[in-house]
Amino acid sequence: MKKNTILNKILFLTTVFCMQFSFAQEVTIKSLSELKSYFSQDNITAVMTPGTYVINSTITVKGNLFPDPIMFEFTGSNSTYDFTGVTFELNTEILNDY
Repeated sequence: MKKNTILNKILFLTTVFCMQFSFAQEVTIKSLSELKSYFSQDNITAVMTPGTYVINSTITVKGNLFPDPIMFEFTGSNSTYDFTGVTFELNTEILNDY
């Protein structure tokens, strides 16, 4: 009987430990600024609302949303991004700003 109790405790603790690494926070993203706020987040499952997102000079110049040449730099770990139904339109003239 005592062996069963110990085995059950070990099994329970192992399950709890593994669950900590398997659950990612789920978020819905509705804008480019929201998307940018999740670039460095760990352990998230992000779903972007379907639609067209325009990247033009109003958000890429210095001091705005994407002032650097690396617009989409995902640095977080263990995260998943779902862009199903999403279109990013990039005005190629902004590339001259970089």
